[in-house]
Amino acid sequence: IRCDQKVQEINAYADLVKENIDFDVLLQTYSREQDLVEEIYQLILETVQTEKDMIRIAGEYYPSGFVKGKLLKLNYSHIEYVLECMSKNTTKVRNIKQYLLATLFNAQILQHW
Repeated sequence: IRCDQKVQEINAYADLVKENIDFDVLLQTYSREQDLVEEIYQLILETVQTEKDMIRIAGEYYPSGFVKGKLLKLNYSHIEYVLECMSKNTTKVRNIKQYLLATLFNAQILQHW
């Protein structure tokens, strides 16, 4: 029974994230960056499903509930902003997953600057 509940939870998060970020529209709009759009989606999904108490972002640890809350509030325009940041970045990123997570985590704040 526990396994079925976990699968249902994963599917519910997957649907919620896809809906929040307009995943299908992102894939169409950013057809040249489909792999990156997919990676962003997977990273959000992986992070909101973590069972860790704390999540490390940009060298700082945050309560996982706080991080999950921020990531579940992301929408299409936030992901668009992250894709724009990635295309404009000229520095070498050593850990793309951590860089992406930090950018997603801060997207709501940074997008308005």
